[in-house]
Amino acid sequence: MSAVEPGPTCELDAYPLPSRLAPHTFAGDGPARFEDRGVARIGVVGGESTGKSTLVAALSARYEEPSVAEYGRTLWEAQGGHVSYDDLRLIGRRHVADEEAAVRAAKRCVFVDTTPLTTLWYSIDGYGQADAELVELAFRPYDLTLVCAPDFAFVQDGSRSSEDFRLRHDRWIRAVLRARGADYVDVRGSVAARLAQVAALIDPLFATP
Repeated sequence: MSAVEPGPTCELDAYPLPSRLAPHTFAGDGPARFEDRGVARIGVVGGESTGKSTLVAALSARYEEPSVAEYGRTLWEAQGGHVSYDDLRLIGRRHVADEEAAVRAAKRCVFVDTTPLTTLWYSIDGYGQADAELVELAFRPYDLTLVCAPDFAFVQDGSRSSEDFRLRHDRWIRAVLRARGADYVDVRGSVAARLAQVAALIDPLFATP
């Protein structure tokens, strides 16, 4: 999804971190929590053009488990290349609903392409504020959070912003996850390298009946 309709912007250091906007404590992520849940939620986040959708598709195919698409992009395309401030709250709601439906259909895990935390980024970056409901949705916990690194050339597909936007998003999302006390895994390299890196973490999910 590209940037939202124009709104006030500011430098990264001036962004209010979500921890100032909501009282939630973000539980630590990590493979150790898999054994405590019936279905593991694996969130894949990162800036534009960092291979999130490609990685999610590869993981979903490898493990034959459902994935959740980035609803923000779906709505952006349906509305002719724009979303409003009020749309962002609706994007968060729909994304969570799609995720819950995928969990009901899964056996061991669900792969989530772009969590509501990214929608929160678009709200703060584009409008300098965020709806309280969206903030709450953005901090739903995941059993494993994968951050796709911007370690290959930015690709403009007609729906993305810029390399600068991608890098600002990457720095912001990592800073927010650290500020909330959430562990995350930095995934890098080719699709095959990323798949192997993640497989080492989640293969144990499928090692036992």
